Amino acid sequence: MQLDPKEVEELAKTLYIRALKLLPPDIKRGFDRLVANETDATGKTILGTMVQNIAVAERTQNLLCQDTGIPIYNITIGKNVEFDGVAMKDAIRRGCERATKEHPLRSSVVHPVTRRNEQTSCGIGVPLINVDFDSREETVEIEMIPKGSGSENGSFLQMLIPADGVKAVKRFVIDKVIECGGRVCPPTIVGVGIGGTSDLCMHIAKVAATRPLGTTCSDPEGAKIEAELSEAELSEAVNELGIGPQGLGGRSTSFRVHVEVAATHITMNPVAVNIQCHSARRANAIIIVLAMMDIKMVSWILLPFSFLFMSIMFPFIFALSIRNLGEQTKIAASGHVMAVGAAGSISAVAMGWLWDNYHSVALSFALPLIGFVRVRVTISGSLSGVDATPDVLTKT
Repeated sequence: MQLDPKEVEELAKTLYIRALKLLPPDIKRGFDRLVANETDATGKTILGTMVQNIAVAERTQNLLCQDTGIPIYNITIGKNVEFDGVAMKDAIRRGCERATKEHPLRSSVVHPVTRRNEQTSCGIGVPLINVDFDSREETVEIEMIPKGSGSENGSFLQMLIPADGVKAVKRFVIDKVIECGGRVCPPTIVGVGIGGTSDLCMHIAKVAATRPLGTTCSDPEGAKIEAELSEAELSEAVNELGIGPQGLGGRSTSFRVHVEVAATHITMNPVAVNIQCHSARRANAIIIVLAMMDIKMVSWILLPFSFLFMSIMFPFIFALSIRNLGEQTKIAASGHVMAVGAAGSISAVAMGWLWDNYHSVALSFALPLIGFVRVRVTISGSLSGVDATPDVLTKT
């Protein structure tokens, strides 16, 4: 698979705009839980206003927040992908600039000393472009996160030592969330990084803060701390203070705590906090090569032919399935069409599950292959002893 810089540029542009307008479903579900559990009248009112703001922004295609943030692009590249790294980074930068100029968007990026704004959402070292690799075959995933300054100002690092223990980690997290109060636009996702070096610790804290709400740390010990802070200690210490949504009162100060860990030196144990505000914006896209077999150009040629055969196959199956049903033909025809829609919905979810869990596009396409084999067997049986003419199928 050859990664096309023009395609990357268009995605960088589109994802920036999309992230600023559409809140991810997991955050919306998080709001639903907070509204259901909030007992303070003021807190309920503020949460209701926030939910309404999200709905209005999406309905009118407006921005969720006026702060377009610092643009961050996370690129994950799978196996057997050919790409020019310099061209890819340049394409992302051009896409970011085009989103700002062509939409247009308010650029929030300035030079740190002169405070000059180029009105492109770009500058020295910005957009941030993080590149990683995974085992998915011929796949490139691009995630765009506009990180607003309100929550980014809630970033902290402390270089603990091993003797301080886990209690010191928890105490640092709770103290910093309390210190931020309403300045970070709660309810928030509290990202916590534990271990690594000072810079790595800050990075994984941001990874924790910006991952989908409710996902769990892959490390068992990190997941344990995550659960203890989210379900008991942070809730008790912070929500009881009455900071509430937007700092205006109530119990709904934090959606959840997310933790990420990294190996560290035997003499230190850094901990970092990075907070994500209630407008936890992000958007992603996946570039893939869709084919059952990894035979390069042959796979590309065979894929459209599969759709051609399916277009021929459906009316043939339909005719066979309602043959000789008499008065039941209308009901059978309706049931057949409904079954196709239901099966398509289920198989799409199943294919997605296979892809997510086994990181193989080829394996996910094995599912419809089973269906094709079943259809072939059924047709063979149905045509046994049948004379097919251009006008009608008649039993011999």
